[in-house]
This record gives sequence, structure tokens and C-alpha cells, in this order.
Amino acid sequence: LMRRGAALCHAGLLEQASADFELAVADYAPKEAVQTHAAPSAIGVAAEKAALRADALVVKERLTRVLNLKAEADHLATAALSAGDDAGAGEGGTVEAAAAALAAYGQALDLAPCHVPTLANAAAVALAAG
Repeated sequence: LMRRGAALCHAGLLEQASADFELAVADYAPKEAVQTHAAPSAIGVAAEKAALRADALVVKERLTRVLNLKAEADHLATAALSAGDDAGAGEGGTVEAAAAALAAYGQALDLAPCHVPTLANAAAVALAAG
């Protein structure tokens, strides 16, 4: 699970990687009582488990950032597209809103280049903006 999760991270597939890391943490590194007088080998294993939990947290935080940026971009895109549908809307506001949405999608894609929902929405806004 860890190798696959790492490969998925490298590919930018954070949702799948996060799921693999969560399973690995649940199987290998569940939170447990800390032993104060553990053998050296147990301390090494505890350190590995702590590192695994930390890695899983990093992936989850990145995924959260990607999803937050996508949600922000979706909101901006909705505003841009609905402004374009309004008869009295000015062209400038629509173009600026579409550009802001594309910038937010770009930030999300910088973090997860293969996040398909973000790619699809960015492409739709780019096509709609012309």
C-alpha cells in the first residue's frame, strides 16, 4: 500500500494515494499507547509508524488544499458563466472572473497535475471563455 500510495502521489493522484495511506496507517501504524520503557527495536518501529502517519497527513493536507482551490475556482467559474448568461452583464467582468477561475484551477493543478475533476472544469471554463 505504501509503495502504491507513493507512486500515486508521484502521478498526482492524491485521492487514491490518500486512501492507500489511510489503509496502511490503519493496518500498520494505528495510534497506540506510548511505551516509556520500550526496547530499541520497538523504538525504531515506533519511529517508522510515526513517519508513516506523518506522510499520510501530508498527502491528506495536500488533497484538502487541492479540493479547496478547486471549490474556489468552481465558485468563480459559476459566477463567470452565469454573468455571461445575464443579458445585462458586461463582457469585462465575465472575462476577469473566468481568468480568476482559471488561475485558481492552475494553482490546484500545480499541486495535483492529474486531478481529473479540476482538469475537466478548467478545460470547460477555458472553452467557455473563448
